[in-house]
Amino acid sequence: MFSLHQQLTLSSNHSHITPYHPIRRRGPTAIQTCLLRVTIALNARQSQRASVIIPASASNDLAAASSIRGLVSKYAQSQLRLKKPTTVFVGGTGQEVLTEADWKTNVKSDVILLISAGEEHIGANKEPNGHG
Repeated sequence: MFSLHQQLTLSSNHSHITPYHPIRRRGPTAIQTCLLRVTIALNARQSQRASVIIPASASNDLAAASSIRGLVSKYAQSQLRLKKPTTVFVGGTGQEVLTEADWKTNVKSDVILLISAGEEHIGANKEPNGHG
């Protein structure tokens, strides 16, 4: 039998405890689907790279301040120390990213973008094939 003090302590300490059961979710969470993980690298020195997170809400409109192109350019200046990023190539294919359609189709999660200060693409140019 418990004393009155023990009964009060037990009831006050354990009456509001609910067991912790973490919710297990499969697949990407809502936060992960709203972001693009992109690796940017210098075209001239491709071993110098940085991973950046771009919100999926970033615009493909090249004139918009929050465009993907603007964010990539800003990250290249700050993280890769590139003073004037002018050209962007898709790593692996060497395709230059120029138009809104290029940005929309080529910029996906886990893509490598090579940032150039004006020089031509360095590396092999491969034609993208539709097979993944």
